[in-house]
Amino acid sequence: MNESNFASLSSGLLARKGGAKPAMRPQVAIMPTDGSAAHNLEDLGWNDMGDEEPHRDSTVLQLTPEPANPQAAAEARENDAVAQAKLAEEAGRKPVIVEQQEAIAAKVAQQAVAAPSRPLSVVEHTPQNNDAFQAPDAVHRMPRKRRSALERGKRAAFTLRLDADRHLKLRLACTLRNR
Repeated sequence: MNESNFASLSSGLLARKGGAKPAMRPQVAIMPTDGSAAHNLEDLGWNDMGDEEPHRDSTVLQLTPEPANPQAAAEARENDAVAQAKLAEEAGRKPVIVEQQEAIAAKVAQQAVAAPSRPLSVVEHTPQNNDAFQAPDAVHRMPRKRRSALERGKRAAFTLRLDADRHLKLRLACTLRNR
């Protein structure tokens, strides 16, 4: 097939042949001629056209330091000292979970020491009935009958390949029927 035959195919069919259209917005052929052209193109949040923005009046915030309050500063230092003392006290203690783990480890160690150490004996067990250990026979299932995709309520997909003559006839028929 030559390239002129592919021209009437849809983009979905062209994608299968490797000639898909890029995934982007369609380009508008008619552009406004008044001053709103740049405004219509402004959809990304910045000035793409390079035009200067109109001047906007704004208020300037003054960055002055906060007034000093010696009484509040002394109270904050006192609260910090109390908090540091509590943290130091808690850091000296072990966490509760560590204490629980140590208690469990001590109990296990006591039980291991208290248990009498007697020698273990090895006994060989031979079954008297060897049939009891055989696996059951596999169950043979009959293969299921295949149903068509339409019967199951699904769509069937296929690829239609045409030679150049049939493609031309199909294009002419679609043109005559306005499809």
